[in-house]
Amino acid sequence: MSDLIMTKEGQPFETEQAANLRMGVLKKTGVETQPVAVDGGFALRKIEPAKKKRVPLGTRQRLSYPKRPGYYRYVFNDVDDRIQRALDAGYEFVTEDNLTGGDPRVGDASQMGKKVSKQVGGGAMGYLMEIPNEYHEEDLKAKREHLDLQEAQMKRERTDGVTDLYGKVQINR
Repeated sequence: MSDLIMTKEGQPFETEQAANLRMGVLKKTGVETQPVAVDGGFALRKIEPAKKKRVPLGTRQRLSYPKRPGYYRYVFNDVDDRIQRALDAGYEFVTEDNLTGGDPRVGDASQMGKKVSKQVGGGAMGYLMEIPNEYHEEDLKAKREHLDLQEAQMKRERTDGVTDLYGKVQINR
């Protein structure tokens, strides 16, 4: 019984509520406990704090955020006019409260109700923005069409009579 916490007189707490009150006081000092029934009342048993899980360097995903159904999310760096271009394209800032991400500091009290942001290095700030999936898919389609046009121009045959060309470009998909 030496690992149990009881009243000053060494007696069990008369009620579980009294034990819970003492548990709250101890928690403020960093001591985790749980009430247990003992002969004649209740006592508190110390709980060893769980060992903090080690996160190896290189595996931490600092810019990972939860997905939102129906939306595509992306972190835009606040350099040049990238934020304004994203706003013009239909992206909106994510300002969710209690947002959690890959880094334990994501969702700090300083960010509650504000634009979700993170230092990304070199003095730049990255802002989490989102766009409806339908707009994102339209953007991807337009990008794919542009790339297809560029590839078609690279693959086209010469029809202007030039014969002193050498080399070959081959694009396989």
